[in-house]
Amino acid sequence: MNQEQIAKSKTLELLLSASNWDPSMENPEISAKDAYFWYLYDNATDHLQLIQTSRSESELMIATPQPFSPDEIRSALAHLMRDMKSQQSKPKEQKSKTMNDLATMTLLYWQGTNTRLLTPKEVRHRFILSYSAGKQEGTSLRPFAVPLGGDVNCPLAAEKAMELVRQVEAGDRKNHPEWFTGC
Repeated sequence: MNQEQIAKSKTLELLLSASNWDPSMENPEISAKDAYFWYLYDNATDHLQLIQTSRSESELMIATPQPFSPDEIRSALAHLMRDMKSQQSKPKEQKSKTMNDLATMTLLYWQGTNTRLLTPKEVRHRFILSYSAGKQEGTSLRPFAVPLGGDVNCPLAAEKAMELVRQVEAGDRKNHPEWFTGC
């Protein structure tokens, strides 16, 4: 990495720490680039995970035909999200592989959602996915984008992301109570 990339990486590390995210970067090379930020929330464990991907690599993946069916993608993503909290205590190499898999499946899932189609390009880092597993209904993935102002290369604070998850869930409970039967 050159000096500018090192400075960007250190700046993002400080931003993550100030926003109550884990400041350790799985891949410091990504932080020196234009990035997507994905916020994944698991209701069962109350775990919020920040995933960062390079914008150029993400857009290349998005432009490539999907290798899996939508059902396969949803199933794999739900499985990975269910286990993301337990990955925090794994060795760095294993955790890194799982987070890369999670990022890949998140991108593939997002590619097929209406949220992607309705979201302006500048809102690329405000994609939040909430996961829950009901006893009778199975698993549920709830994507949404949050168009807020600010620098698109800065992550949302963890508290703000959780506030948004709770607002959307409250709206969903009011407007779609059928989604919550059996939860």
